[in-house]
Amino acid sequence: KYQVTLDTLLVDAPDKDGELEYAVLGAGITVKTMDDSTYKVMPVYVVEGNEVKHMDTEIKELGLKFRFDRINYETNRPVIVASEHKEEEVPFILVKAVVFPWINLLWIGSILMALGTVIAVVQRLKRA
Repeated sequence: KYQVTLDTLLVDAPDKDGELEYAVLGAGITVKTMDDSTYKVMPVYVVEGNEVKHMDTEIKELGLKFRFDRINYETNRPVIVASEHKEEEVPFILVKAVVFPWINLLWIGSILMALGTVIAVVQRLKRA
């Protein structure tokens, strides 16, 4: 379905006074489809002190996601995880709001009619 190639491995590891502050590794990946479309992505792996961060990349048109997972120290090769996912359509309801002019007048009339009904019921109860 896809031809995935690791083109480049970029490393940015500046040191201050001979001590490594952080390291940023980027894996340049080229994805070629059956219809000769080419996509380039670069997932990033960041090491800052004792903390590791992953910056995943995604090709939305193909539904592919790439993650620079780790470095395999036995083989000295990067481990890149590729996953394919299909986004489900989220069901939604379309609501159209219409503002009616003079709607407040309608509410005042409804309240007056309810008030009149309450007064009439009270008057009838007094007579009975």
